[in-house]
Amino acid sequence: MNIKVKRILIILSAGAVLISAFHFSKWGFTSSCNYDNTKKDEKLEAALKVHVVKLSDEIPLKSKSSYNRIKISAEYIKAEFKKAGYTPETQKYDISSMHFENIFVTKKGLTDRLLIIGAHYDTYFNPGADDDLSGVAVMLETAKQAIKINTTDTIIFAAFVNEEPPNFKTDTMGSYVFAKALKEKKAELSGAVILESVGYYSDKPASQTYPPLFGFFYPNKGNFAALVSNFSSRNLAAKLVSSFKNATSLPLKKAVTFDFVPGVDFSDNWGFWKEGYPAVMITDTAFFRNPNYHTSKDTYEKLDYQKMGEIVKALKTFLEKG
Repeated sequence: MNIKVKRILIILSAGAVLISAFHFSKWGFTSSCNYDNTKKDEKLEAALKVHVVKLSDEIPLKSKSSYNRIKISAEYIKAEFKKAGYTPETQKYDISSMHFENIFVTKKGLTDRLLIIGAHYDTYFNPGADDDLSGVAVMLETAKQAIKINTTDTIIFAAFVNEEPPNFKTDTMGSYVFAKALKEKKAELSGAVILESVGYYSDKPASQTYPPLFGFFYPNKGNFAALVSNFSSRNLAAKLVSSFKNATSLPLKKAVTFDFVPGVDFSDNWGFWKEGYPAVMITDTAFFRNPNYHTSKDTYEKLDYQKMGEIVKALKTFLEKG
């Protein structure tokens, strides 16, 4: 065998190894996370479940179209904000002949600097229990907790519309409409915390996948919450990690990376990044973990309300620390 042939074989072998590593790196490689599930808050867990059941299961039965479902869901969210002691506001805009609205409330802080806690309330033509009614439920219960505490920032709790296709990553995406309006007002924003699919967890081996190469550094089981950030939002991410450690044993795995990594900007953080604001996403990683993503099987009984409650506790601690 001549030298040229040997070099070709070496190159081909190295390429095969790299391709294999690239393929298998989508699976988690590190040890699993530990979680103390003995600390229950049954009242909080029940409240979270009520929101998800109402929005994912009961409202669709009353609605003949996804548009009507959005309208009915909006009224439910407004009513829940009122129950908590807030005065809901809306940001209305039209797409063709249809009327949509972002719904938000404001908790005045010691300063006028704003912090957003947001989730989207539209779903992808399916029950959407995890995506993203789990996020809406956590946002609503965090708002209820926050009304009792003092905060440095003025907190806006927002329910965004039109995150899903066909509005996804367009100018009609609700969170982008919201972020753009803040920019036009020259609002000072310490950041946006986006709750995107936060209810699905699994202790099964190989239940967690990742974008290529990420699996080498993260767990094999999908039993943790993930915090996704771009480099410009890393300080906000660090503060949240600290709050999680102080408030809960629910593991939080942080990924600070480039905007173009698949899945990193697949939620409402995209609109805030586009306007130059810091934003992070708290998630169960959605389609990287949940086999029910964007299907009729994304139903309320598959969610872990205890872990969702731990996220509420961590967010409360985050807001208290400022």
